[in-house]
Formats: sequence, C-alpha cells, structure tokens
Amino acid sequence: MEIWTGFVIGFLGSFHCIGMCGPIALALPIFQESYAQLL
Repeated sequence: MEIWTGFVIGFLGSFHCIGMCGPIALALPIFQESYAQLL
C-alpha cells in the first residue's frame, strides 16, 4: 500500500467523521460565559 493511499483514506475518513458527528456537536448548547464567571 502506498503512503498516498493512507493519506487519502484518512482524508476521506475525516469527512465521514464530520458528517456523522458534526450535527451532534452543533446540537450541544454553547455557553458564552467563561468558567471564571460561573465560579
């Protein structure tokens, strides 16, 4: 297996991860407050 094949498979795998986990990460609430203000 050529090294370029590994890079291409890794590149395509990252798009798969973004497509599958991206909506879950975007659905999480994001707080604009810093941790110091919460304490």
